[in-house]
Amino acid sequence: MCPSQMKLSCTLFLCDPDLSFEKSAQLVSQAGYSAIEIPGALQANPEKITKDDVKEIRSILERTNLDVSGFCLLYPKDMRHVSPVRSKRARSLRYTKRLVDIASEVGARILVWGSGYARNIPPRIPRKVGMERIVELLKEAGEYAAERNVTFAIEPLNRYESNVANTVGEATELARSVASPAVRVLCDTYHMNIEEGSIRDAIVHAAGMLAHVHVSDNNRDIPGRGHIDFDEVFSALKTIGYDGYVTLEPILRRDISRDLVEGKSYLQKFLG
Repeated sequence: MCPSQMKLSCTLFLCDPDLSFEKSAQLVSQAGYSAIEIPGALQANPEKITKDDVKEIRSILERTNLDVSGFCLLYPKDMRHVSPVRSKRARSLRYTKRLVDIASEVGARILVWGSGYARNIPPRIPRKVGMERIVELLKEAGEYAAERNVTFAIEPLNRYESNVANTVGEATELARSVASPAVRVLCDTYHMNIEEGSIRDAIVHAAGMLAHVHVSDNNRDIPGRGHIDFDEVFSALKTIGYDGYVTLEPILRRDISRDLVEGKSYLQKFLG
């Protein structure tokens, strides 16, 4: 088997939502990761970010010698993709396209399409209608993203966070219904531990569609502090030839610097 080309990234928005991008980048860089994942709604919100903000993000990346693995936490809490109000759906599309622009400007190639509150289908909207609106949004946004070399990775979220695309199979089906090369899927070990009968089988099922990976243990801590079998996870990723980023997405409440180093050390042994 050829050596793995996977690279390690990290995002810290679950640790402290008030942590500045500069401080996050310093912590991630000092721990030895190759890249950082930026929480869009917090640090690259298209409705708030300025050209100077974008320049500052690029400057911080240069100073910390980090690439950008992608944007996560894309949408603010009040965004609704399937709203019955047309103007609110239009806002969602404008926001999504502008996210693509910002991602392209800072060198991010992946937009993690999670944000369960934004994509959830309210009880008053028929599911068929809700899914049609989601596909419509992703089709138009995907066409826009493809022209800018940016990819949406649909993140399966567990049933307690979303009523759309809970499993890798459902996310894959959704991506295929969009039928855009810029709309693919993501595997997240935390959510998969809740929803999948077999994490390995789910990863293998995503072969050819997998664009991004998030890792944390079943308790949202760094891998190795819970019961997920990460040897199985990485064996499956290697089996399908995955060569993208693996982003650590933990909740850390203790010494962030120490835990990031420990997390990298644990994950690194699976990449050889």
